[in-house]
Amino acid sequence: MNRECIAILEAKAYWINLNFDVLTTSIFPHLCPNNIPMARLDTPPQKQQQEEFPFERKNFIILLIGIAVLIIGFALMAGGGSPNPNEFSMEIFSKRRITVAPILVLIGFGIMGYSIMYKPKKTGAGATEESLPYKKK
Repeated sequence: MNRECIAILEAKAYWINLNFDVLTTSIFPHLCPNNIPMARLDTPPQKQQQEEFPFERKNFIILLIGIAVLIIGFALMAGGGSPNPNEFSMEIFSKRRITVAPILVLIGFGIMGYSIMYKPKKTGAGATEESLPYKKK
């Protein structure tokens, strides 16, 4: 977009009293062939806000604990077969495989869900006034 195009659009925006970005994209697209909204020359460029990753170290630690409990539950469920495939083994109905292991698996999934939902409280340099439990004087 060249300077003449910007000057024309700024003049029309001043007289029509419309938003500059709306003019560049919708009302006068033939004046600016690229249809790329541009910022005004007299305004300083805005700083891009750096997005934070939603998981912190504590979330990952809780997630790994949940995965470990889940693996232990599935490991306790394994086994119980008989050496001869033609014989039936009552070992598959043990309390460990029927009760303890499924409970551990459900607890593991619960811990993993909690790790996703967990949001640590911010303290120190990263804290904002809204996140603190008290007001600063």
